[in-house]
Amino acid sequence: MKSETRTKGPVHLRFDDGRVVVTPEDEDRFVLQSGQAVEACQMANAKTHWIEAFKNEYLARIHQWCSEHKDRMERVT
Repeated sequence: MKSETRTKGPVHLRFDDGRVVVTPEDEDRFVLQSGQAVEACQMANAKTHWIEAFKNEYLARIHQWCSEHKDRMERVT
């Protein structure tokens, strides 16, 4: 029987002898060395920051450029 979480909160990791067991919503279980778990968290965090920067900086500039040069652009449907 699957239990449901009504509110999302922080994930609590328990370290046993340098290992971490991670259980996502689909209930797959991953056993990682603690260093691997930390590295995976750091990579996920960096990815999140990179995506936000891409949206806010690059895509915003592309949108601005397109708005400024719309008279030179051709609509393709």
